[in-house]
Amino acid sequence: MKKIIRILNLDIHSLNNAEYKNFMERFFKLIPLKAVSGEGDRPSELRLLGEEENMTSDFVGISDEDKATFNADMLLLTDVVNQSRTNDNTALLLNLDKRRDPLVSFIINTTSIGRKSSNPAYAQACISLYNILKPYRGIQNIPMQQETAQIKGMLYDLDKPENKQKITLLHLDDTVSELRDVNDEFDALSSDRTNERAINAVGTAKEIRHRLNSQYDYITTTIFAHSIAVPSDEATLFITQLNQLIDETRTAYNLRKGITASNKNKGQGGNDERPGEL
Repeated sequence: MKKIIRILNLDIHSLNNAEYKNFMERFFKLIPLKAVSGEGDRPSELRLLGEEENMTSDFVGISDEDKATFNADMLLLTDVVNQSRTNDNTALLLNLDKRRDPLVSFIINTTSIGRKSSNPAYAQACISLYNILKPYRGIQNIPMQQETAQIKGMLYDLDKPENKQKITLLHLDDTVSELRDVNDEFDALSSDRTNERAINAVGTAKEIRHRLNSQYDYITTTIFAHSIAVPSDEATLFITQLNQLIDETRTAYNLRKGITASNKNKGQGGNDERPGEL
């Protein structure tokens, strides 16, 4: 009885856009091809998709229309990924966000720790400010645009006359001023119309990936079914090479996420569905 080779599972949803694009491009090239009938008496040979004209994948159930649809969406995804990579505003926004987060933390933590000060006036000022700032704890972890609005509210509260004196007493004037400047710069940059394309690209990428996910499922399921119903060396080679690609993709992803070899020995059973790994 012939051995059945199953296609490994891969959590493609966890891949970032660049990883996803790389995987799908390599997957696309693995789809088996044969010369169309009537192209001579040469034995049919396996080809990478796109290397030769007058080739077909119909013998494994994949039509030219299927491949054209997949290729069209891959071109769209490539454009989206390139947009996000070349958009300087995105990098600047991320840098500004990294600058303002510790400033927010420093202000709130200073008032929290200062409540235990042996100086009564200092401690009372910290207690008063901490009660005002409590609703803003954790705003560093919310979406960046929402954080911008929350920081504006925080600064509005700190700008009230009765609170400005306490800020001065805690020597936080420079920190508050820096936070205001950074947040204003972030707000202005994110409002720039040149950044709209990058924001729209995020939503577009999700839509394209959703379509490609369905196409990936269809192609892999169809070729696997053909490998059982009508066994062929080409289908077997496709599954073998795809499993190798999946293993490589998993390894690269896990390295990026900082998952060490020791983690892989934990848990029950195989490592195909462990939390944090592909």
